[in-house]
Amino acid sequence: MTDGDDDPRSLSRDVIERAVAAVAPEWQVADATLADGGHLAVYVLDLDAPDGPDSAVLKATPPEFADGGGVHAEPRLLALVADRTSIPVPTVYGVVDERARLPTPCFLMEHVDRDGHVDDHRLLDADALARLARTTGRFLAELHDLDVVDRFGTVAWSGDGPLDGGRPRASADAFAVVDGGPDWPDVVADWVDLECSNLESTRFADCRSPLRAALDDRVRALETASERGDLEFDPVLARIDHGLHNVVLADEGGDVASVIDWAFALATTPGYDLAVVADVLTGGVRVHRDDHPDRRNLAADALLDGYRERAGRVPVEYGAHGETYQLLATVRAMNHLQRVLDDEPPAVRDVVARGLRERARALA
Repeated sequence: MTDGDDDPRSLSRDVIERAVAAVAPEWQVADATLADGGHLAVYVLDLDAPDGPDSAVLKATPPEFADGGGVHAEPRLLALVADRTSIPVPTVYGVVDERARLPTPCFLMEHVDRDGHVDDHRLLDADALARLARTTGRFLAELHDLDVVDRFGTVAWSGDGPLDGGRPRASADAFAVVDGGPDWPDVVADWVDLECSNLESTRFADCRSPLRAALDDRVRALETASERGDLEFDPVLARIDHGLHNVVLADEGGDVASVIDWAFALATTPGYDLAVVADVLTGGVRVHRDDHPDRRNLAADALLDGYRERAGRVPVEYGAHGETYQLLATVRAMNHLQRVLDDEPPAVRDVVARGLRERARALA
């Protein structure tokens, strides 16, 4: 039976079975469980599949996501990453881009065993976190080396090669970048404008003016570096949202079993991706909790070591503008604090809010 019937993401048993049949008609659904959290309909399926897997994951699109919510692009990214890097990702069994009476786009993929996974940063010792960060650095270097994007913004499906149950091919032609532009300082300026404007309706409204002034200065420094040719801001496929919520660990030692959830993909600079991942990898806003160890420096050092091992060097841009990107990420975290910690007591949110204020002051 399916769980989550009161959840707006929930699908009927009939719809789930028809979605699976569109990919593999011989596979029968024995049970379907709606995964916790997120905005998309993600079901873990128990299957009766002769010569097939015992389980799979169905990711589908609720009606409110008219643009597909990244579900068009994600399976194609998985296919590309699996084919051209050593990053372990789930196998895609099939994609349905559009079909009447199905929650399309949708796709069926491998269910990754999470038996050894650790989803709480506090349960990882320092050596395990360093191992995870170093591995992540190598993965990011491989990802950044892919020739996929030629501008900055959101990575979406190009419309190339629509599928009706088939497996996606590994092709850079499958992607287009939207909602951005070719000039990195301009893109960052737009993000600064958005995030600082959003602060006005949060508990951090009093921080808006000084943070806006600090970030405007940083954007001007980016513009100067670009105009003088001091740095080349080249677009790369970025991971961005890379933490224990979407990295499946094989064990408490920090070994990576699989890297999941690629629905949110951006084209940024390498330095921006490194700066953001360094924070997310250590717990994001949760690092400011009283009961959470602050190991950001340890993780950042290991992340850069891993990147250097694979790429030969760390981008100069990271050293020159990494704090700019971290400050912007901190402002973004301020805007999302209530949503991210919605299930936490108000006292915990207050502690984290103080930590974010201190972090912003230090970076500004």
